Amino acid sequence: MMKADRDKFFKVGMEMGSLEGASRVLDLRQRTEHNTVALAEHLPLGGQLVVLGTDPDLNDVKKKYHKASPHGAKVQIRLGRTTHVMHEMMDRGEQFNVMLLDAGNAECTTHLRIAFESGLLDTHGTIVLENAFQGGADYQPYDHPHATWLLGEYIANEPTLHKV
Repeated sequence: MMKADRDKFFKVGMEMGSLEGASRVLDLRQRTEHNTVALAEHLPLGGQLVVLGTDPDLNDVKKKYHKASPHGAKVQIRLGRTTHVMHEMMDRGEQFNVMLLDAGNAECTTHLRIAFESGLLDTHGTIVLENAFQGGADYQPYDHPHATWLLGEYIANEPTLHKV
């Protein structure tokens, strides 16, 4: 998806259904470019977008892209192993209305479980999965299941999830 398309996606997403009214968003996709600013633009005053990542250069990217935007102050980057940082947030009682995950990430299923089991995602929260189809990778022959296939199996078999 190109930058302009992502910006439009976030704009439409924040203006519709369960994303409307979101004030706290957790982004596990480890990106902090224009699309992060586009998402922050649609958060209310005082809203917060927390981006988790392991690359210390994310802070440099934040300075470049986010300082140029009046909404950049809504973006917070937390560095460290994603599962560890999620547990720290859980211990502090943090909750999010929306969580963005990359379905192609090998730990995506683990991140999803933590979100639900820990209460990190609020009761009426929404999960947005990016790269869920991986260009049809799950339909190709493979020796080991792809991360998106494992995630799909988890979602399909989890009775507590509402799926669309």
